Amino acid sequence: MKASELKNLLYAIPNDPDIVTGDEWLPEQLVEARIEGDLLFFKFDNAPEESQGEEEGRGFVEHEVKMIRQRLAQLLEEPSNTETKTDALLALVLMAHELSSSEVIEILEQPTIPAYVSRGDSSS
Repeated sequence: MKASELKNLLYAIPNDPDIVTGDEWLPEQLVEARIEGDLLFFKFDNAPEESQGEEEGRGFVEHEVKMIRQRLAQLLEEPSNTETKTDALLALVLMAHELSSSEVIEILEQPTIPAYVSRGDSSS
């Protein structure tokens, strides 16, 4: 694809979506672009290859870490006491330990913090 074709496609987009590659269930966001000579290079926040670790030890990519940070800030800003916030953070840590990284992201992508995390109940 030539850059002119890409430009036309980008101009036709009615909103401002993130640029991603990969599978729908694991998109990798564009984090950098540069031109070298006649070539346009894109760098995406690639997850580690599955063969590099445990069964599902892919870890989190850059945009997922940003989202986790935002969700933690949201949890800390909630109008609740320290004990409730401590329980909720403990539930998040346990959830991150017990579930795969993709399951954790799926839960944290929900519009509101799940009640069992807000309550600090990691058994759900």
